[in-house]
Amino acid sequence: MARIRFNTKDGEFMVEAHADGTVAVLSFTPSPSKTAPMRGLGDAVARMTSAIGVKPCGGCGKRREALNKLVPFNSGDNPKPEG
Repeated sequence: MARIRFNTKDGEFMVEAHADGTVAVLSFTPSPSKTAPMRGLGDAVARMTSAIGVKPCGGCGKRREALNKLVPFNSGDNPKPEG
């Protein structure tokens, strides 16, 4: 029996491999990026493109922030527009 820890883009797994070839998942810790709240459209686009395997370029961070400011999601840190 061996315990193995490995990381994926989704988080960290701790598994136990048995001599008969079976594997038991002991724990899973999600990646911080998966648990962080989305602030706006930029975060949503970044999460979707990352999920399909698109690698971010140098300007992606600026576009992400611009989209977050343009289309914010209402949460505790984003004020609702008046009117």
